[in-house]
Formats: sequence, structure tokens, C-alpha cells
Amino acid sequence: MSRLALALVLAGATALAWTVAAPAQQGFTVSGWPEGISELSCDALRKNADGSWTVVAAVKAGAITIPKNATFKGTGETTMMEAKCGKK
Repeated sequence: MSRLALALVLAGATALAWTVAAPAQQGFTVSGWPEGISELSCDALRKNADGSWTVVAAVKAGAITIPKNATFKGTGETTMMEAKCGKK
């Protein structure tokens, strides 16, 4: 099998795995990270008592996936999350 064919098979398997492992109600898809934070529902984020923010389900952002329960504190992401959802 050529490298290109193998890459295409792996890309297809990855896309299928995302579809099977994280249907829409279990994950979120945005156009990129961190700019895609503006596309997320505030239900996708949880503000913690220490001021950090946690992603409550996996977020697919282009070629990367932010895993469920990823926590951010003192970052550009937290500034964006606070601006979007801090008053919820």
C-alpha cells in the first residue's frame, strides 16, 4: 500500500472514530482553537471555584481535539471563556 493510500485510510478511520466516539451530543466542533471558543455554547464550559475553566466534552478544532475535562487557568483561552461565559 502506498504512503498516500495509507494516509487516506488513516484519515478516514480517524474521522470515523470521532463520529462513533463523540456524537454531536457528546462533543463539540469548532473552526479552530482558540478562536473557536466564540462558537461554543456556554454549556460546553464550566467555571471552577479557583477561577479556572473546564471543557465538559471533547472539542474538535480542525486537526486537533481538546479532550474532555481539559482545564485552563491564566491563559488566553481563559480570558476568552470569561468574556463569553463569565456571567452565566
